[in-house]
Parts: sequence; C-alpha cells; structure tokens
Amino acid sequence: MIHSPAELVHALDMTVETAIANKLAGGYFAALYARMSRAVVQGIAAGRFDDGPRMERLMVVFGNRYLHACEQHNQALYPGKAWNKAFEAAAANRVCMLQHLLLGINAHINLDLGVAAGQIAPGPAIQDLKRDFETINDVIAGLVDVVQEKLAQLSLPMRLLDRLAGTGDEQVANFSINVARKAAWQVAETYAGLNTAEQQAAFIAEVDTLTAVLAEKIIRPGWIPNLLLRPVKWFEPRDIAGNIRTLCQD
Repeated sequence: MIHSPAELVHALDMTVETAIANKLAGGYFAALYARMSRAVVQGIAAGRFDDGPRMERLMVVFGNRYLHACEQHNQALYPGKAWNKAFEAAAANRVCMLQHLLLGINAHINLDLGVAAGQIAPGPAIQDLKRDFETINDVIAGLVDVVQEKLAQLSLPMRLLDRLAGTGDEQVANFSINVARKAAWQVAETYAGLNTAEQQAAFIAEVDTLTAVLAEKIIRPGWIPNLLLRPVKWFEPRDIAGNIRTLCQD
C-alpha cells in the first residue's frame, strides 16, 4: 500500500520495470498510468487544483485500487470482473496496444476513480470535489497527443489512421475520456451517499459488472472495428519490452 503520490509514481515505475523484464503486455497501461500520475503531480505543484492536499489523497486511494488489483492478480487471486478482463487480455496478448490501454482506462476510470472519490469525500463533501475532479480532464487530455504519437511510432497502420483522421481522432479520444470521467462522477456521487459497508460493496459489484461488459466490447468490438484493428495488431512490433519503453519516453 502506498501513502503518497511520490510512492505511487515509484510503485508504477517498478510495475513498468517488472513488465519490461518479463515482457508483459500489462506494462502498456502501467506506463500510461505512470505518465498520467506525473502529469497530475505537476498539476498539483502548479496550483491547478483548488485543494492540492485533497487531490494527493485522491491519487493515493485511486492508485492503491490499481496496485491492489495487480497484487491480487499476481497472487492468482480474483481482482474483480473488470480488472480480470484487462489482465486476461494482457496475458493472452491477442489484442493491439490501443486495446490494452483502453482496457486499463476502462477499469481504472469507470470503476476505480468514482469509488476513490466517494471514499475521500463522503456525503455532501463530494460536491466540493467536483471542480478539481473535472480539472483532471484537462490534465489527462494533454497526454492524448503524446500517447498517440508513441503508438504511431510503433505501428504503421496507426500512423496511417492518424494522418487520415487529422485532429478528429484526438477529439474522439478526449471526448471518450471526458465521457468516462462523467460516468465516474456519477459513481462518486452515488458511492458518497451510501451509509453502510454492505451498500458500498453491493454498489461496487454492480459497477464492476457493468465495467466488465464494456471491457468485453473493447476486446470484441464487432467485425467492422476488428477489420481496422487486425492490421494494427499485425504490424505492431513483437518486442513488448521495447514497446513499453517507447510509451515511457518523453
């Protein structure tokens, strides 16, 4: 368990290093999450949030949910439905890097973020968190271009799609993140209003089930999206460790 944003970044870096050493596709999301965490830490230092210490607490609770899921998976324990979908896909490595990233984002935003926010700001206090919660959108959206450039470096089809789409694909990515975070805010508001551990556990299980359904759609999006994603996967370098290092580079 980590207790500070600095410990979170260190733990994520260690997760990335382990993935590189063992050539694990789960390192794709870990690399993205480490980059996101550094961006939020920089945002806190720059005074972008109304309450920096509160945002640090959110980072810690939020990060511990991911690290706990990783620990459960590594110990052959069940990490929940949504994270299990992401970890199973990483182990099989039959989907492309973009899908690996989306599976991690899906579990961590659609499930973990709202629960973490509700935990640090229970009851009416959740409304005081809203503006800082929304500010994260701007911080994370700034990473879209960077990650997209990394994927384009690694995959010719991604590079071609990027050129054809222009800025449209970036707008779609930003929109998707914002949509996910709006859904996470609804989860946060609901969780914050629950009074008992039984109610909270039942709600987490419900959201986890819905998030796992979305994960399945990311893995099997239908035959038309598959026609586009298949060549992306085919042309990706087989060097998982090298791919992770590219995602980590500034």
